[in-house]
Amino acid sequence: MSHGGNVPFITITGQPGSGKTFLETRILEARPDIRMFEGRSYTTRFPRPGDLPGEYEHVTRKEFRKMRANAEFAWVFPHGDYHVATRKRDLTEAMRSGKVWMMTLVPEAVARLTAFVGKESLVSFYLEAPEEQMISRIRERGDDMEKALKRFEDTRSWKRQMHVLGLEFFPIDTSDEDPPAKTALSAVLRVLSLHGI
Repeated sequence: MSHGGNVPFITITGQPGSGKTFLETRILEARPDIRMFEGRSYTTRFPRPGDLPGEYEHVTRKEFRKMRANAEFAWVFPHGDYHVATRKRDLTEAMRSGKVWMMTLVPEAVARLTAFVGKESLVSFYLEAPEEQMISRIRERGDDMEKALKRFEDTRSWKRQMHVLGLEFFPIDTSDEDPPAKTALSAVLRVLSLHGI
């Protein structure tokens, strides 16, 4: 399926435990023409069992500093005790590929991507669920709870930030349901269809 040339990027934003990886997996299953951004997000954090193939390129802090000094990144953000960044070259190549790419981004990165590619070139989603469900999901996946709760607190204002930054986005409720994510997936697929994706 073609995206019509205008929307090569889908962005997913949400607090820890909001279901980003879970929903992304369901989107990729339902729409094999959509791919995780091959340019990857470069990060200094250790891999997690739930990371999707191709979602992150894990590099040492020394490698990361060298890439940053060479101005290879479109953006760099601290996220707890690690950093996440995306290379400019990868974004440019993705724009030219004719494919649709999905990315997990913090609000500031969505703003920088919008500035880099133009707002007509992306559709953004913000995932949300009741706080107790998100914290329960964090606990279930086995994260270090002290660090995870710090990340959770640090991201509490992300939805407000999306508004303050003037970003257009679709809120998606990822509350637990039966079957899991069916309603959330349906909502995402409906929005993508409306955008010709």
